[in-house]
Amino acid sequence: MKQARFSSVILLGLGFLLAPAATQGQQAERTFHLGWLGFSSAPMYKTYTAAYRDALRTLGYEEGRNYTIDFRFADGDYARLPALAGELAARKEDLILASSEPSLVAVMEAGAGIPVVVVACDPLEKLLGSIRRPGGNATGFSCVSHDLVGKRIGFLKELVPGLSRIALLYGGSEATEAELTEAEGVARAIGVEATRFPIRTADDVDAVMNAIASGHQQAVYIFTNALTSFTRARLAQQALALRLPAIFGFREFAEAGGLISYGADLIDGFQRAAYFTARILKGTRPSDLPAEEPTRFYLTINQKTAAALGIQIPPTLLVAADRVIE
Repeated sequence: MKQARFSSVILLGLGFLLAPAATQGQQAERTFHLGWLGFSSAPMYKTYTAAYRDALRTLGYEEGRNYTIDFRFADGDYARLPALAGELAARKEDLILASSEPSLVAVMEAGAGIPVVVVACDPLEKLLGSIRRPGGNATGFSCVSHDLVGKRIGFLKELVPGLSRIALLYGGSEATEAELTEAEGVARAIGVEATRFPIRTADDVDAVMNAIASGHQQAVYIFTNALTSFTRARLAQQALALRLPAIFGFREFAEAGGLISYGADLIDGFQRAAYFTARILKGTRPSDLPAEEPTRFYLTINQKTAAALGIQIPPTLLVAADRVIE
């Protein structure tokens, strides 16, 4: 009896000694270090960083527990991107999220071989080589669909009776000749003359919008890329002030006073970026994750802006709209 009691005491003591080690082993969890390189400013990304974090949380990743994020923002300055990408590369992040096409280019040129997830306003084929088989160390989500060019110009045609001249405004350093040519072809097919107006920096917006107005353009098709997204509020304000009906890809443009927007939702893009992030952190190579394009597009109409421009929104468009801003 004494021997049995003595053995129990020994086992109990060993249990107390081993318990902390076992607990520590169970609690040990790797902390991943993520980077985020954005072309725009931190406040402009607030909604999207929140969507990314929330989506990661549902996938088992919680900031401060098993991952951290180092943010770098270029505040709309292309020239700052290479140095910011170099900073993230030097930190040897486990993954970098590039939240624009120029951000992706900067990270790829940094040459650190770090996995990259991109959310871009541009077609990804020209950077990844293929949507289905990206290759290299990058994959992600493109908010652009070529099918939208014709629909956006069609919306302007409905909204502006007798439309015969349209301005094509684009971020010059990111312009895709294929999309510009397609827009010109669509316009030509419906008897509309299309003229190109590039902006190179955010400081160009006022001068270019004034040139569009003084050139008697009747409407503005704003191409969706990093620079026009960064300047979308200013573009919307100028279009309203100059009485120019304008269309853009993201709802934030209509929310800022632009007439109409039609395209993917960036929140969807950053939620999908969280999916790619989780897969890569679990060991999947980016080259084995097909990049994605949007399947859902949202039509937003600013009725208040339409009234200010003297435009009567056709009932068919109001019914089709996902949101009408009164």
